Amino acid sequence: MRRLLILLFCLTGVGSYGQTVRIAGSDLLARDLTPVLQAMADREERDVAVDFTGSHAAWQALQSGGADLGVLSLAPDQPPPDASFHVVPVAWQTVVVLAPATVQLNQISFAQLAGVFGAGEGSDWKRWGDLGVTGEMAPRSVTPWVLERPPLPTLGLFRHVVLRSRPLGSALRTETEATALIARLTSPEGGLALAARPPEPAAGIKVLPVSTEPDGVAFAPTTAAIERGDYPLQWPVYLVFRRADVSRLYPWLRFLLSDQAAAALTQAGLHPAAPDTRRREVFALEEL
Repeated sequence: MRRLLILLFCLTGVGSYGQTVRIAGSDLLARDLTPVLQAMADREERDVAVDFTGSHAAWQALQSGGADLGVLSLAPDQPPPDASFHVVPVAWQTVVVLAPATVQLNQISFAQLAGVFGAGEGSDWKRWGDLGVTGEMAPRSVTPWVLERPPLPTLGLFRHVVLRSRPLGSALRTETEATALIARLTSPEGGLALAARPPEPAAGIKVLPVSTEPDGVAFAPTTAAIERGDYPLQWPVYLVFRRADVSRLYPWLRFLLSDQAAAALTQAGLHPAAPDTRRREVFALEEL
């Protein structure tokens, strides 16, 4: 049985394992993607060394030759990989906005989200009526919630995209279990919540489409809208590798675009690319 080698790539001698493929990536993936890579290594009798300690470290390892394949998020302020690298979007980190199913609110804008979840000037959307809700809910306060599932950076992504790194409001409350959050949202108190994905089961709550502008078009977090970049609360995770290595890496690239890997990415809290998209990417790799 081939063994999965969990190694730090800075150690000397990593390259001495013959055809060992070195995969580096985001720490979001360590728990859920490592076991399926182990199964792939065993089934195909291949050797792989994995270091899921962070996207920044993975990108550095790829550039220095310390890794062969990255599964990572590129920072918004870093230059894109040069032409010697090939980049394939494989999944997305997302933030979804949850509300009670009974509340008369069909979409929400960045400004409204900043008002509910942020601190400081402009953070005055504290009652349902301020969001356009009428009826008995209108005078009630909007309680902000977040479903925290470390290491998912739900609040970090929200702060970066919506608040532009401004602070979160002091009223924000946290739940760690989906069932408890659903109970909070469906109680008379209600509220709005941020989560990485819609919880299951989700009876009594709804996912709100999001717009970047107050009068802009709002998009729901469907796979198609996420892949097109229309849904604004998302950040991609890429497969990154040198073009010259595509033949050697092809079995691993094909596997990371498979249904099995997609299930692991979903388990990690990410939103994987659609099956048709992944199949097209596999075909494109054959032509690279």
